[in-house]
Amino acid sequence: MVINIRIRFSFVIYLAIAIVALSVIKYFIHYLIFRDIQHTFIHMIGDLVFLLLEVLLVVVIIERLVARREMQPKLEKLDMAAGAIEARLLMLYFESLKRLDHL
Repeated sequence: MVINIRIRFSFVIYLAIAIVALSVIKYFIHYLIFRDIQHTFIHMIGDLVFLLLEVLLVVVIIERLVARREMQPKLEKLDMAAGAIEARLLMLYFESLKRLDHL
């Protein structure tokens, strides 16, 4: 279990480093093309603003999916319990009908 957490943690760190490196390369290429550092920074600020909105949307969507996935087993267990109670009530109902027929 500890090894899996370490592997996952190191993978996330390496992935983050790779994404930051790709971003630096992208902005460096952008600077080489336009030769205007102000334009590059304006472009970077715009990307950061939309990044925050994208993260917000992704977090909301993922949170709802995770909540739904967590709720599914609980609903299945509740459905099974309700089915068992319903079956028991039907048995009691038919037993009471049989008793009424014998009277």
